[in-house]
Amino acid sequence: MDTMSNNTRRWYQEMFLLISCLVILNGCTKENTSPAKITPIGTPGQNVVWMQNNAFVPNTLTVPENTTVMWTNKDYGPHTVTSTKNIFSSGTIANGATYTYLFTAPGSYSYYSSLDTTMTGTIVVLNTAQ
Repeated sequence: MDTMSNNTRRWYQEMFLLISCLVILNGCTKENTSPAKITPIGTPGQNVVWMQNNAFVPNTLTVPENTTVMWTNKDYGPHTVTSTKNIFSSGTIANGATYTYLFTAPGSYSYYSSLDTTMTGTIVVLNTAQ
């Protein structure tokens, strides 16, 4: 003799069907895991470099000596500002955060992001005594 009623059996079958559909639907969704590009609004101000869309903007900045340059991270992911000659290093800069450095000597200062070495830039410091 069957101990499970028809109504109970039907309930289990419906629950099995519902759960199966949910599992299948969950496996069919594709999540976009690539970081979105941020569209710039305006341009960086004087003596400012933006980290945006995995690039330094502007790529080259020319300033007089004794100028403080500010980098602002406008990307979703973190970046760094790291001198190729170990003169300055920002550490990790989160989205929305800034880093500043005072350039006191004339010269050309190349830098990159240690978290994305394809990101490179240059600060050119002019001698104001000439």
